[in-house]
Amino acid sequence: MKLKLRKSKFVLISTIFIFFTIGCSTTQTYIGPTQPYTVRNSSLDAPVAPDRAILYISQYGKGSGCTLYVNRQEIGKVNYYNTIMLDVPAGKHKILCYFGKKATQAWFDKHYDTYKNITMTATGGKKHSVFYRWKHDKSYGYNRPYLVVYNDPKVVNPYVKKRFLLNMPVASLNTNHQDLKESVAWTNAQNANTVDGYQSFLTNYPNTKHKEEADSAISTISKREKDDFDKAMSSRKFDPAFVYLKDHLNQQYAQKALENAIAYNKKIKSSKARIGNYQRLASLDEKFIASFPSSIRYEMSLMQVGPSEFNVAKIIELKKEGLSPSIIAAKIMATNQRYKNFEIDEIKFLKKKGLSDSIIESMLKTTATYDNQVKQVQQNKEMMASIQKLIQESQKQKSRRSSFKRQPARYSNQGSNQVGSCLQQKLAMEACRKVGGFMRSACEITAKSTYPCQTR
Repeated sequence: MKLKLRKSKFVLISTIFIFFTIGCSTTQTYIGPTQPYTVRNSSLDAPVAPDRAILYISQYGKGSGCTLYVNRQEIGKVNYYNTIMLDVPAGKHKILCYFGKKATQAWFDKHYDTYKNITMTATGGKKHSVFYRWKHDKSYGYNRPYLVVYNDPKVVNPYVKKRFLLNMPVASLNTNHQDLKESVAWTNAQNANTVDGYQSFLTNYPNTKHKEEADSAISTISKREKDDFDKAMSSRKFDPAFVYLKDHLNQQYAQKALENAIAYNKKIKSSKARIGNYQRLASLDEKFIASFPSSIRYEMSLMQVGPSEFNVAKIIELKKEGLSPSIIAAKIMATNQRYKNFEIDEIKFLKKKGLSDSIIESMLKTTATYDNQVKQVQQNKEMMASIQKLIQESQKQKSRRSSFKRQPARYSNQGSNQVGSCLQQKLAMEACRKVGGFMRSACEITAKSTYPCQTR
C-alpha cells in the first residue's frame, strides 16, 4: 500500500514538473507553428523580385510576445525567439506591435501617427531583418518603440538563422504605407466632393489608380457648378448673385460671382441699399472688401469690426433704432470679445456715424481686457497644453469620419495643403466651442495659427 502511494506521488510530481517546464518554455520561445529549418534557410538564398522585398520581423528584447501590425493589417504573434517572414512591396511600411489580444481603432488613433520611429523603407530586391525595440522617452515618461533595420546578408542571415521561422496566415502584403496614405487621401477627396479636392489629390498622387474616377468627378462637378452659375447670373441682379455666392463660397466660380454681384450693386440707385448689400457681402467674408470700390472699403472694414453677432454695423443699426448708449455699451462689455484699438481717425469716423463716446469707450475697454486675458492664457503653459490637446483630438476625430454628408466646398483653391488646413481648422474651431470664456478665444487663435486657411 505504501509503495503504491509513493509511486502515485512520484507520478504526480513528475507530471507537475513536466507541465511547468513545457509551459514556461512555450511562453518564452513558441507562439505558433514554425517552418522547417530548410524552408527558413532556402528563403535566405531565394531571389526577390525588383519591386518586392522580404522582411524578417522579430522583437529585440526577451519580453512577452505581441501582435504584429504592418500598415494597420494584423499579421500575427511575434516575440524574441521567433521571426515572421513577410513578402511586401518595395516602399515605406509602418510596423507596430500590440501587447494584447487585438488592437482597437482607438489604440491605432492614439499611436499610429504619434509614434515617429516605426516606419521603415523596404528596398526592392532585398531582404531585411527588422527588430522591434523600445527606448525610454523622458518627454513622454514611458517607453516608445522604434525599429532597427538591416539589409546586409552578412548581418541578416545570422540573425534569422538563430530564430524559429513562423508559418504565418498572412505571408505577404500588396500595399505599402504610401498606398495606405493614398487610400485615406482618396476618401477625404470623395467626402469633400469638390473640384479643388480632387485636383489636389491628383497632384499628390499622379499615378493613382483612381485617376479616371477623379477626372470624371471633376468633370461632373464643374458642369454642375457652371450650370448653377449661369442660372444665377442670367437675371443680372444682385440678389441671385449674392445667393449663389453664399451657397458656393470658394468654389471655382465664386470670384466671378463676387465681381458680378459688385457690378450689379453699383447699378442700384439707392445709396442705402447699395451700402446694405456691401455689408451683406462683407459678412460672408471680410476679404471680399478688397474687391469693393475704394470709396467704400474704409467704411466696410470698420463695419465688420467686432464679433459677427454684435459688430460695429449691428451697433450702429441698434443706435439708429433708438437703443440707449448705456444699454449698447453694457451689451458690448458683455460680449467679452475683441473689437479694435481704434486709431483717432477711426474714432472720428465712428462718431460721425452716430456712436457716442461711451459706446466707443466700451469697445476700447473690452478689447484691452480681451487682449490682456488672452496674453495670460498664452503664458499659462498648462492651459495652452490643454488647448493643443483639444485641437489634436479634433484631428483624430477627423480621421475617424470615414463618411459624412457631402456638402458644397468651403475651402480655397490653393492646393492640397490649403484644403487640408482648412478642413483641420474647421474641426479645431468646433473643438474650441467645447470651452468658454477667454480660453475659448485663446483656443480659436491657436487653431487659426496652427491651421491657417486663407480663402482668397
